[in-house]
Amino acid sequence: VMMTLNPNHYSNNVVLPFESDDAVVCYSRECKPLQISEHLLVELEIILKDFMERTNAKSLVFDGEYYNHGIAFQQINGFARGEAESSLKDTINIYVYDYYDGTHSNYELRYTILEDNRDLFDYENSASSILCDVDAEMGHILLSETNKFSDTDSILKYYKDTIGAGYEGIMLRIPSGEYEFSRSNNLIKIKPLLSYEYECIGYKFGKGKDADIPVIECVVGETGVNYAVEWWQTKNGYANIDRNNYKNGKFFAKLKGLTEDEQRKLGREFIVIEANGKTRFENRYLGKKVTIEFLDFSKEMRPEKANCKSFT
Repeated sequence: VMMTLNPNHYSNNVVLPFESDDAVVCYSRECKPLQISEHLLVELEIILKDFMERTNAKSLVFDGEYYNHGIAFQQINGFARGEAESSLKDTINIYVYDYYDGTHSNYELRYTILEDNRDLFDYENSASSILCDVDAEMGHILLSETNKFSDTDSILKYYKDTIGAGYEGIMLRIPSGEYEFSRSNNLIKIKPLLSYEYECIGYKFGKGKDADIPVIECVVGETGVNYAVEWWQTKNGYANIDRNNYKNGKFFAKLKGLTEDEQRKLGREFIVIEANGKTRFENRYLGKKVTIEFLDFSKEMRPEKANCKSFT
């Protein structure tokens, strides 16, 4: 979630992705408005103002995560989109882990400044605790836990501890990296790689420069839905699923471990007509099981960002 003061209300040199009359504007990386609980907006307004004043920032956007450990990811998304209302929504926190102030400062400096202003995120001793009459169970604006590591072994130990605690993974930030609103090489996501078998039902070629590079089409199937249900239950307790709605779902997977030239060669082989009058793809790949590697399941129970590792 991106968080900023509305420049129509405050001296904040930012451009909003959409029109809003709210004093605090929260939106996703896709620039869609998010529906955040009112008490969080009050806290955010105070923290953003104080942070700008302390750092002499001319513009400021906080970057963070709308999250509460133990609440299903899909449920949190529903709250953020305004599709569902529940008292549970008010218990969700926002964890601030970075910010952009219009400068080209690296992450090491931004981290230091966030830590120097950690007291702003201490709700119990903040002005927000006086202005907001909230229950003890209510969520707050928190500064995310950030640790410094100088060797791979320490990173891997922290990663294993994090996974063991039921979290999905960790994010690594390069100290010299500048803030980027798009996908960045300075930010590395580390999560367990999922690997399951699915049925191959076809292929298609890409577009533009990839017009002769094939991607494999697979069907989710009943077994695939079972994989996804088990994953959602383990991670988020997301279990109320009508399996028949998803078993016919389809997805595409890129060919993993092959150079572009090797992928193009395979694409040419797919269309070769063999002795029985069928294509090589129909004879050797269609209907076969294929091992798919990926990081997450979508809410439609399909592998996201799928890669085809091998046929069996």
